[in-house]
Amino acid sequence: MVGDVGVQGLVLGEGSGLGEAFKAFQLHLKTMKERGVLLAVCSKNDERNAVRPFEAHPEMVLTRDDFAAFKANWRPKSDNLRAIARELNIGLDALVFVDDNPAEREEVRQSLPEVFVPELSADPADYPIIVDATRCFEVSIVTDEDRQRSGMYRQQSQRSELLGETRNLDEFLASLEMSATIQPFEPISFARITQLVNKTNQFNLTTRRLTVAEVEALATSLAHVTRTVRLKDRFGDHGLISVLIGRIDGDTLTLDGWLMSCRVLNRGVEQLLLNEVVAAAHRLGLRRVVGSYIPTDRNGLVRDLYKDFGFSAVDARDGVTTWCLDVDGFTPVSTFISTQQHRELA
Repeated sequence: MVGDVGVQGLVLGEGSGLGEAFKAFQLHLKTMKERGVLLAVCSKNDERNAVRPFEAHPEMVLTRDDFAAFKANWRPKSDNLRAIARELNIGLDALVFVDDNPAEREEVRQSLPEVFVPELSADPADYPIIVDATRCFEVSIVTDEDRQRSGMYRQQSQRSELLGETRNLDEFLASLEMSATIQPFEPISFARITQLVNKTNQFNLTTRRLTVAEVEALATSLAHVTRTVRLKDRFGDHGLISVLIGRIDGDTLTLDGWLMSCRVLNRGVEQLLLNEVVAAAHRLGLRRVVGSYIPTDRNGLVRDLYKDFGFSAVDARDGVTTWCLDVDGFTPVSTFISTQQHRELA
C-alpha cells in the first residue's frame, strides 16, 4: 500500500477514526514488544518502501528497531514466514500471523498449518481485542530478558553478519569476545530460571518442568548442584541462557536437567558448563557424572550430546538413553569464553 500512496498518503494517527485505530494497534504492539513478544514484518513490498514509514511518518509509534526481523519483498508470505522462523531460530508453531488481507491469511493457513492465523474483522479498532483473544501472548511473569528480547535478536543479526565475514568458526568465536558468569541459583534469577526451564524444548535433555517454589527449594538443597550461565559478547548481553541441575547420589552427580537457549548454540557455552560441572563434582569428591536423554518430538538436537562429550552409554530403554562420565578421566574442553563467578562455587 505505501508503495502506491507514499508515506504522506497513509491513514495513521489523529484526525480520523481509521487513523486513530491503526495508531492504537501500534501502541498495543509496542506494549506487547515491551513484554517480550518478538515483532516481525512480513510484507509484500519493496523493502525500501516498507521501511520508509517507520523512518519518516510523524505518527508512527513503532520504529524499525522494534522489529526482530523484517522481510519485505514479492515472495509468498509463507516463504517469508519460513525465513523469519529460521532467522530467529524458532519453530513455525511459535509464529502468529496477523494480516488484514483475507487472501494472504488463507495462503498462510494452507501452506503453513503450524502458524496460528487469527481471523481479523474489517474494523482495525477490533485488532487489539482479536489479538488478545487468541491468548497466545499471555505470560504470568515478565523478566528482564523478556523486556530486552527484541534487542537481543537484533544483536543476533549483527553476529550473523560477522560470521559471514570471517574465514572460519574459530576466528568468528574469538572475535565475539565472549564472557560468561556461572553461578548457583540465586533469588534474583528464580523467575527467569523457571521461565527458561518451562519453555525450552530443543536444547533440553530431559524437558522436566519446575515451579518457582521447586526452583527455590533446589537453590537451598545440600543434595543438589545448580548452575546458571549468563553470557555477554561485544554486541550485547544475552542474559541468563543456560540452566543445569545435578543431584548428588552417593559418589555420583546425576544431571536431572540441562537446558540452554538455542540463541547461543555452538558458541561453546555447553562445553564451558560441562567443564564447570565436572570440576564441581571433583571438588565434592564425586567419581562420576551421569545424565539421561529423554526424547521428545522437539529435542532431537541434543540426542548425541553426551556421546559427543565423551560419556559412555550405560543404559537404553524406551528411547531413553543414560550416559556416564568418569570425573578423574575428564579433560576440560577449550572454549573462546572467559569466565567470571559472583561467588565461590561448591
